[in-house]
Amino acid sequence: MNPDARAHIRGYYQRHATGYDRQVSSAERRFLGEHRAWAAGQVFGRVLEIGVGTGLNLPYYPAGTDLVGVDLSPSMVELARLQAAAAAGRLSVDLRVGDAEALDLPDESVDAVVGTYALCTFPDPLALRFQADHLLRDPVPYVVDAGLDIVFTERGGRVGLVYRVVATKKAT
Repeated sequence: MNPDARAHIRGYYQRHATGYDRQVSSAERRFLGEHRAWAAGQVFGRVLEIGVGTGLNLPYYPAGTDLVGVDLSPSMVELARLQAAAAAGRLSVDLRVGDAEALDLPDESVDAVVGTYALCTFPDPLALRFQADHLLRDPVPYVVDAGLDIVFTERGGRVGLVYRVVATKKAT
């Protein structure tokens, strides 16, 4: 990731971490609906969540999930630790400050990857930036470029802001 873009995104979320949940709650109710629960309900085993933020997805993961959550913002990760404490005993949670484009994980070390409302923050020279995001980015080309097979895709939400994508590793 471009260091300037990384610094911009990290800085935005550092400054807005304490009010983030309150800031997005209205938008989630009005536009995004049940999509966090749907995404977390699709996975099992060891799961990587990119852009874990304040941990808003943690209540939705199935019991027994072994979660590694990564976010650029230390302040967001600290807030996610509160959600992780509430999930103790139901989930195993390892939260890390880091860049989803340069993960400190061995290849093929997770069973699933979740990113809810995170892909919009990845830098892209053609992106239209609003605060620190690009809300209309289509994730499907990124999933295909990663070499995965698309199992399901759907665009929805009340104004079409949500892409639901399920993909699997290509059969060898």
